[in-house]
Amino acid sequence: MNKQTVKLRRRKMPSGNISLYLDIYNGGVRTYEYLKLYLIPETNRKDKEANRQTMQLAEAICAKRLVEVLNGEYGFAVKRKELLLDYVKRLAASKRGSSRRRFNALVSLLESHIGRRSTMLVTDITPAWYLRFMGHIGRQGFAQNTVAVYAATMRYCINQAVREGLLAHNPIASIKGTGFEETNRTYLTIDEVRKLAETPCINEVTKRAFLFGCLTGLRHCDIRSLTWGDVHDQDGYTRIIFRQLKTKGQEYLDISAQAASLMGPRQLDEEPVFQLMHWSSVRRHLFEWAAIACISKHVTFHASRHTFAVMMLTIGTDIYTVSKLLGHRELSTTQVYAHVLDKAKRDAVDSIPDIL
Repeated sequence: MNKQTVKLRRRKMPSGNISLYLDIYNGGVRTYEYLKLYLIPETNRKDKEANRQTMQLAEAICAKRLVEVLNGEYGFAVKRKELLLDYVKRLAASKRGSSRRRFNALVSLLESHIGRRSTMLVTDITPAWYLRFMGHIGRQGFAQNTVAVYAATMRYCINQAVREGLLAHNPIASIKGTGFEETNRTYLTIDEVRKLAETPCINEVTKRAFLFGCLTGLRHCDIRSLTWGDVHDQDGYTRIIFRQLKTKGQEYLDISAQAASLMGPRQLDEEPVFQLMHWSSVRRHLFEWAAIACISKHVTFHASRHTFAVMMLTIGTDIYTVSKLLGHRELSTTQVYAHVLDKAKRDAVDSIPDIL
């Protein structure tokens, strides 16, 4: 007779918070259900009360899952069945821009692994199949971070299938995600940003949008989707209220007068602030602009976000505030820029001319 247990467990996160999850052993199979509930460091009574309520909710969910397991109800809540390829194609069709291209690439990888006419269902996903598929991706000659992106996209599809009721639980919850390698983050110094500002660009909108990114830290996709309806006057400041396309987080960002001046005269609320051309044209404009300014760095639009982060840390802004300005969910994401800043300091020291 198989032992059936449901245990509430904890996992410490890099941010210092503690993630709560369920360790479910049912019918000889162990799965994990992450509750998206977190305990925070307790520094006052308010924190203690918040943690108490969180634990109370987590324990209630744990008790409910145990009843489901004992009654044989856990794992049988699939609403409908759908072919895996059809499902991922459906998700791809719901995306746009770079996200759609990434999902379509995942479809191609799935087709090369299971066949274009595969009858594999979403419910056929198992830990063993997932690991075989990851091995197939790894043999395609992609860089480590590219493999990690496709792995994360596949995990998203599986999590979404759970949310839609196509899967009763996540079959790969116990499998560790594919890690990303830390890459060289190209950023510009303040002098280089000034040099670009003084240099004409073949497309004036690209120039203003890039400099706007250097002064706000907004991603290319968020700048592209920014409309005048997102821009507000707040106590003498210009405030942007928008939802991040990447994280879906609601943001309230006060910007400097310099940044506001780059937006130009106000238009109708539904009008985009920056009427940017196709991303490939923007990329070409940036390369040519940097070359004219005699900047040898590989300047992409995302370099403006890196530039903002490093600039904020360079002028002494604390890392917590920088994290909030960038809209990061985890402080550990922002700490990468602290490492970049350490390198910048070393480079500065190494550039001191010989005086002895």
